[in-house]
This record gives sequence, C-alpha cells and structure tokens, in this order.
Amino acid sequence: MNKGVKSIMQTNTKTASAEILEQAKLRKVQKRHQIKQQTTKQKLTNHNKKTA
Repeated sequence: MNKGVKSIMQTNTKTASAEILEQAKLRKVQKRHQIKQQTTKQKLTNHNKKTA
C-alpha cells in the first residue's frame, strides 16, 4: 500500500468517527429536548388539574 492511499484511509477513518460523534451528540440533544417537552407537558397537565 503506498503512502498516499494510507493517509487517505486514515483521514476517512477520522472523519467517520467525527461523524459518529456528531450524530451521537445530536441524538443526545434531541433526547434532552424530548424529555424537556414531556416534563413541561406534565407540569401543564398537573396545573390544569389543580385549577379545574
């Protein structure tokens, strides 16, 4: 394997792991957002029950 191909493969591997990290971060943020929405919804429901 010549040097050029090897360095390209290493670059691709780094890019791939960066992408995986990015996707994991996005999923984490989406999950946090989802949980936040659920708790807000729950608070509203509880508040409505109290005032009803």
